[in-house]
Amino acid sequence: MQALGLPASVQRTCVNFMGCYAAVNALKLADAACRAHPAARVLVVSVELCTLHFQKSAEDDHLVSNALFGDGAAACLVQGQPLPDGAPSLALTAFHCGLEPDGHADMAWHINDFGFEMTLSSYVPRLIQRGIGRLTEQLLEHLPVQRADIHHFAIHPGGRKILETIEQALDLSHDDNRFAYRVLRDYGNMSSATVLFVLRDVLAAATPADHGAPVLSFAFGPGLTLEAMLLEISVDSKQLTVDRAEAVHLMEAEPVAAALVAAE
Repeated sequence: MQALGLPASVQRTCVNFMGCYAAVNALKLADAACRAHPAARVLVVSVELCTLHFQKSAEDDHLVSNALFGDGAAACLVQGQPLPDGAPSLALTAFHCGLEPDGHADMAWHINDFGFEMTLSSYVPRLIQRGIGRLTEQLLEHLPVQRADIHHFAIHPGGRKILETIEQALDLSHDDNRFAYRVLRDYGNMSSATVLFVLRDVLAAATPADHGAPVLSFAFGPGLTLEAMLLEISVDSKQLTVDRAEAVHLMEAEPVAAALVAAE
C-alpha cells in the first residue's frame, strides 16, 4: 500500500491456497465488486513463488513438479467502464466452476516436515479430459454463444499432456493452443499467474477483425477443480495491435459488469 501510494481506505482482500485457478476466482471477486459499484477499479495481483515447492527427492511426483513449475507474477486492472482511448481489452462475460472429486488426491498441496509438497499425478489429464466437455457445455448453456463460434482459447498450461487431452476432448488443434504452449515453453507453470500470461498473448495477437470474438479460458487446481470463463475481445479500429513488449496490457469488461485486465 505504501509503495504504491494508495490511501489506507482502499479495500483489500486475499485469495489464497487455491493453486492454479486462483486468478479466476480473483477475477470473479473483481467482477462482483464492479457490478455492485460501477465506478470501482479493482487491482488483481497474482504472485506465485512455486520454487518454494522444490523437493530433494527422486519420487515421480516431486520430479514432475520440480521440472514443471516456475515463479511468476501478473497484475490485472478490472473496472466496469471502457477505456476512454479505446485501447484493446477483454470483456469478462461469464464464469462457471466444476469439480472432479475423484481427483482430490491427484492434485494436492500440503505442508509437511520438508516444506511445501505438491502432488500432481499422471491421472490428472484424464480427469480433466473427462470433465472439460461438460464444463464447457454448462458455461455456454445460457449464453448466445455456441462452441463452434469460439476460435480463441486461453487455457492454463498445467502441462503438455493436459493441453493435449483438452485438444482431444474439444477437437482443438495445436495452433488453437499456441499461446498456452508458448507460455509453458517460456515460463513453465506459474500456478495462478499463468493463465493471465496466456490471456495477455491472446490480446496481443488480436486485430480489429477479432473485435467481438469470444475467448474460452480454463484453469485447474486442487479438488480437482475446473474453472471456465468466457471473455470477449474488444479492439478499436484505431488500435491495430497490442505490443507484447508493453508493460501493461488491458482487458476491458462489460460496461455494466467488470473488467479491465492488465497482465504482467
